[in-house]
Amino acid sequence: MAADATGRLAVPSPIAETAFFARRTLGELAALAQVALAAGIVLVCAERHSYLASVHRGAWTGWFAGPLAGLLPGLTRSQSTLGRGFHDAEIAMLVAWLVIVLSGRAVRTGVVLGCVAAVNVLFFLCPALALTDLFNYLTYSRMELVQHLNPYVQLPIALRHDPVFLYSNWHHLRSPYGPLFTILVMPIARLPLPVAYWVYKAVALLASLGMLAALWECARRLDRPPAAAVAFVGLNPIVMIYVLGARHYDALMMGCVLAGCLLLLLRQELAGGAALVAAVALKASAGLLAPVIALGAARRGRAVAGLAGGGVALAALTLLVFGPHLPDVADQSKLVNILSVPNVAGYMAGHGGADATVRHAAVLAGLAGGAICAAVAWRTRRWVSPAGWAGLVSLATVSWLCAWYVIWALPFAALSRSRTLRAATLAVVVVLVFIRTGDVYNVVTRDLGLHLSSTATWRANHAFEHRLIRG
Repeated sequence: MAADATGRLAVPSPIAETAFFARRTLGELAALAQVALAAGIVLVCAERHSYLASVHRGAWTGWFAGPLAGLLPGLTRSQSTLGRGFHDAEIAMLVAWLVIVLSGRAVRTGVVLGCVAAVNVLFFLCPALALTDLFNYLTYSRMELVQHLNPYVQLPIALRHDPVFLYSNWHHLRSPYGPLFTILVMPIARLPLPVAYWVYKAVALLASLGMLAALWECARRLDRPPAAAVAFVGLNPIVMIYVLGARHYDALMMGCVLAGCLLLLLRQELAGGAALVAAVALKASAGLLAPVIALGAARRGRAVAGLAGGGVALAALTLLVFGPHLPDVADQSKLVNILSVPNVAGYMAGHGGADATVRHAAVLAGLAGGAICAAVAWRTRRWVSPAGWAGLVSLATVSWLCAWYVIWALPFAALSRSRTLRAATLAVVVVLVFIRTGDVYNVVTRDLGLHLSSTATWRANHAFEHRLIRG
């Protein structure tokens, strides 16, 4: 019980107690529903080959499907039925997550941690969902190991006779992934493909748990409810399906970012700055977050020195292993999703979508937005909310918009006291889920009359994407 202004213990009213326990009950039931929905998705995806767990052109094998295969022998073979069911599950997960978020502190810590752990284990046992990124990671690392080809110079098509090739798809794109990540994956890529597949999944599981552990400790030191922060990120439907299920390495990148944040809170600014620049070396997307966080540190001079020192060390390592070659973000930045903000804005502006001019303007807008966030962090000596806004700016200005990029903003929204940032992040999550289910596209084309796929710009962008994945 809290004390009132006179120092006496304030006894909650029966109505307040009833409301609290109602929130707790709803929140905990929603958390358990996330586990049940995750289990359903995992069992369906593991049952047999479908677009939900595509092997691209590889074979559907026991090592790919995992130990939960064959538990639903009566599952429909209709791809359209599976698709509708999957999208309904995504929306149900979204509703459950919103209930959990609104329940806030009322949900007990044990329930949150138990459900987060269960979801992580379930998706570890699940075959890689829908996308081939896991195998792209292995492909780029195997290029260096198997044929001594530099993945930042040569194309993956050169690995066409390797077992991993049939499972990957970016065959005509030089590696866009950070050099530190490629180096870290090399020992895994050396293993036989089935073993490498499961070892990488184990690493992805540990990265997710490490990210959430760092988030928990950051919340505790910022006097924010740790369990609510972990639930905000760990039970988010996009994080569960596309970060845990599809094994995207954004959890590893954000784990490194949050480790840097925690080190700043521990007054270890040099190490914190080095951790932030390591996140950039894992994935360039962290480049907009790292300076904002460093400039918002209590002793920002030391944090910036850590950034600089870590940058020099990682640049030397990259030069030693790969030579003077950088990730191919130039070609990757030309990729366009039909419902990305730059593509829609370009269509509305009469460019037919995100052509080169629109993409260039979007990059400049992203840099300007990041600079504003960095200036706010510098002036206030606070990094949580500015970093969250920087993450949302990245989402709004990237032409290749993927739902799981929302993880760039989620942890900071979970830690922030800004209701505006949290509301904006919630809205973005809702929109991204409905983009994935196809509902937003239907509204845009049918109700708003924006025929985004009928322009010459879109056809050119779509053709460029297919040139990168042919072979």
